[in-house]
Amino acid sequence: MEIVLDPPGHVRLDRPDVEIIDRTVAIQGLAGRDVRLLTCDTSQHTRGRAAGLQVSKVATKDPGDEPDWSAPDRSGTGVRAQRRARRAEAEAPTVS
Repeated sequence: MEIVLDPPGHVRLDRPDVEIIDRTVAIQGLAGRDVRLLTCDTSQHTRGRAAGLQVSKVATKDPGDEPDWSAPDRSGTGVRAQRRARRAEAEAPTVS
């Protein structure tokens, strides 16, 4: 694997899918061999094929509904959330 940066002065295209395909075609030219584009997006798959790329559409698993992050009582379960909960508990005034 190799990381290839955009050339100096490169201006990104308006549509991310088109930009990804454009950069993949450019890298294929630099590599001097076929480059495969992996995508979960049907439209990007079609555009990539039209640009002459080898494209593989990867199946996706439905991640389910988005969490309701706006709910006021929503707290995470990660390390930072646990740390916040312990700090809040330690700072809570004690009732005598």
